[in-house]
Amino acid sequence: MSSNTKPPAVYLILVTLGVVITTIVFWAGRILTRLFLSEHHLAIDAEERAVMAQTYLALTAEGQAGEKERDIVLTSLFRPTADGIVKDDAAPDLSPAALLARLGSR
Repeated sequence: MSSNTKPPAVYLILVTLGVVITTIVFWAGRILTRLFLSEHHLAIDAEERAVMAQTYLALTAEGQAGEKERDIVLTSLFRPTADGIVKDDAAPDLSPAALLARLGSR
């Protein structure tokens, strides 16, 4: 009788390969989702600023907006925008300098 049993090392290699491929797919999906949500957030913010600018221009054309309103609108239009991307997304820095800095800050 011939036996078709494979050595356990083959199963270990296949499981490891499966875990690595699955990890890469989920990591790429996570990054793409974060990028999409960031772009969506920035698009909404840009639309809000455009509406604000158009409203201010309409009010100034009718003579209902003064110098005080101009300061408010310009401050709102040129405020810093958070892009929504978390900066912790990178792999941990395991360099000796980073490890020493972390130990020194404790």
